[in-house]
Amino acid sequence: MQGTEFALIKTNSTSEKYLNNFLMTLLMIYNRIDELLDIIRRNPEDQDLLFNSEMELTYLESLREELEEDH
Repeated sequence: MQGTEFALIKTNSTSEKYLNNFLMTLLMIYNRIDELLDIIRRNPEDQDLLFNSEMELTYLESLREELEEDH
């Protein structure tokens, strides 16, 4: 019985770490998306900055959707 209890504790610990990493990743993506939207709003005339920000934004939104679909 002790081996089973240890396995359950280890599994729960691993699942908890995975969930924490997943949530932190999503939080970081959301924060960066907010930053990029703010950069775009503040610098509408800077075409290079706008292009790069939009490219990163597209990538992050795709990544966010993929992560959310998997969970």
